[in-house]
Amino acid sequence: MAAGRRGDHPGGTDAARAARRVALQGGDILLVRPGWRRKFLVESDASAFTAGGPGLGLDCCEWLHEHEVAAVCSDNWTIGVLPASCPPSGCACTWCSSGTRG
Repeated sequence: MAAGRRGDHPGGTDAARAARRVALQGGDILLVRPGWRRKFLVESDASAFTAGGPGLGLDCCEWLHEHEVAAVCSDNWTIGVLPASCPPSGCACTWCSSGTRG
């Protein structure tokens, strides 16, 4: 995900698990490492780093629930993709409910 600001989706998460032969069981903690910090360390562009970033897309919420994931951790400053890919009407995510949605 380090190449661009996009939200990962369940298909990408399943593909990553399969490629690494990782099993997921109910109650597990999902660790997400998008590589955004490395991008900052290489490019040293603080304004680009804090303007947004890669992360889990909204469609991952149902996937996380279906797989009974207990917690999600990330080495990124945000777990969800920013700017968020919310529906035009908004949603209950932190970005929409904070009033910063354009």
